[in-house]
Amino acid sequence: MKAIDLQDAEFRYDGNDLQICLRKDDLPEQIPDSSVILEIDGIINLYTTQSLSQIVDNLIKRDIKNLFFNLSKVKYIDSSGLGAIMGFHVRLNKLGGYLKIFSPSSTVDKVMKMIKLKSILAVYETVEEAILSI
Repeated sequence: MKAIDLQDAEFRYDGNDLQICLRKDDLPEQIPDSSVILEIDGIINLYTTQSLSQIVDNLIKRDIKNLFFNLSKVKYIDSSGLGAIMGFHVRLNKLGGYLKIFSPSSTVDKVMKMIKLKSILAVYETVEEAILSI
C-alpha cells in the first residue's frame, strides 16, 4: 500500500472491491486541522477491512484523529466491516477524536438500523450535518 502523504491534497487507494479517496483540502473551515474526509466506494467486508484499517492506522500515526466517512457509495458491508468501524470509533474517542459517518447508502443505512448501530455511532445525512455536530 502506498504511504499516505498528507502534504498531498488527495490520497487514493484502489483495491479490487474497495476504493478510498482521502480529502484534506477544500474542507469546510469548521473542521479542525486534525481531520480528513474518507470517500469510501465499494464493499467493506472481511477481505477489504484490512486495507481500510491500515489507512486509518496511518492517519492516527500522523495525528489525524477526526475522521469523516462518506459511505454513500458503499454497496455492501458485513459484520467485519461494521466491527472495524466500531473499533475506529472507540479508538478515536480514546484519543480525544471522533468518527462521523455521513450519507450512508441505503444498504448500509438499513444494516445500521437493523442492528441499532446508529444509536452508538454518529451517523448523519450530509457532511454539513456531521460538521455541525462538532
